[in-house]
Amino acid sequence: MRNTILALSALAGTALSNPLVTGLDFAQINDVVATAVNTGAPVVVSATSSYAPASAINAASAAATVAVSAAVKVKRHFSTSTSTSCTTSTSTSTSTSTSSSTSTSSVISVTTSSSTSTDAAIVVLPTTTALFCTSLATGSGPIPTPDTASSFLAYAPFHSSATAQAAAAALPTNYDLSFTDLSGASQLSTYLTYKTLSSYSAKDCASFCDATTLCTGFNIYFERDPSMDGNSGLCLDAALASTTNIKCALFGGSLSSASATNTGQLRNAFQVVIAGSNGYNKKAAAVAAPDCNSGSSQSGGGWKTGSTCRGSGMMVKAGALVGQRFFAGPYNPALCAAYAEAQTAKNKAAAGWWTLYRYQPCNSFNSVALVKNGKAVGTYCSLFNVDVTSGTCSYAGGRSGADSFEVSLSHNYACKNYDNGNLLW
Repeated sequence: MRNTILALSALAGTALSNPLVTGLDFAQINDVVATAVNTGAPVVVSATSSYAPASAINAASAAATVAVSAAVKVKRHFSTSTSTSCTTSTSTSTSTSTSSSTSTSSVISVTTSSSTSTDAAIVVLPTTTALFCTSLATGSGPIPTPDTASSFLAYAPFHSSATAQAAAAALPTNYDLSFTDLSGASQLSTYLTYKTLSSYSAKDCASFCDATTLCTGFNIYFERDPSMDGNSGLCLDAALASTTNIKCALFGGSLSSASATNTGQLRNAFQVVIAGSNGYNKKAAAVAAPDCNSGSSQSGGGWKTGSTCRGSGMMVKAGALVGQRFFAGPYNPALCAAYAEAQTAKNKAAAGWWTLYRYQPCNSFNSVALVKNGKAVGTYCSLFNVDVTSGTCSYAGGRSGADSFEVSLSHNYACKNYDNGNLLW
């Protein structure tokens, strides 16, 4: 087992060094998205792997590293390259370098498993390593006969349970079915937490999601796990007896069949596999004002209740954009609120007589749940110096090379009291 660090970070550029775009900044997103989730070892859902909201809020506040002295004045045009996304044209030269190496990050530890390594490294084990092999908790699911991975995958009751829970009568209130009876669990950077269930019940899993902050979707499945864990004796035997856990994993983003990529892994010589995997997404609901970090720098100290953006995408308003950042992890508008407050404070602190006592305020922001190649990846924030909440969100995403980007959710928030961006009045 090893810990993979999922960094909730943002590039430390400004409108001068890295011009903002009227749409999605694909380069920034690709730089931040955790490669361990998209291309690395399967994520093992464990009690120690859970989302840390406070750390994420701190990372969002730290994303405002440099004052923005002017709103970005851009015009949209279509690229003639293989990319179909909208790009920008500005009078400022564009730097191709990024500052991800110096950006402030918050980390979440997620337990993962990998049976092989591509690194040529010498591992020196401590001479005092104790040998052990202990029993694990018994799961509530049935154990197929014979007790093998192939029998588990073919076990009919797992598939019939998944099919039954996908029926309309079993569908939890306010949820839509996303996928049914797959042999893989969802593996996303939007993962929140999980628990084991006493029975395969979508409604019980939905109740857990409803009681968990930021949860917008869940994955329920049967998992073949070892009955013992350790580094000696029976624990090293491929024929080790199994136990069947019924897991309910929660996510702060939409689920799709494309996200069900965790098909199992080896634990010592024991083969972990998954069956009867169903995914559900919560229906869109009213959104509340973000509850972010204390000490808001905004006039009036807070934000109005959010609203679902009219249209089918994210907000684009040239000439009013004062910041954009992407944060990997569960969809959380509070990250945008924290970033907006920190950016306004940074801009305000940099103002003086040399700016005619003017600064760029953030009077509203657009928070978007972003989907890359069919997988929810995090929250994309766009800050504006005017109130854009009555506008229409017209940018639905695009392509960058082989990658496709879509908008799953889009919400607008405005300051309780309008900030005129003037230090004197």
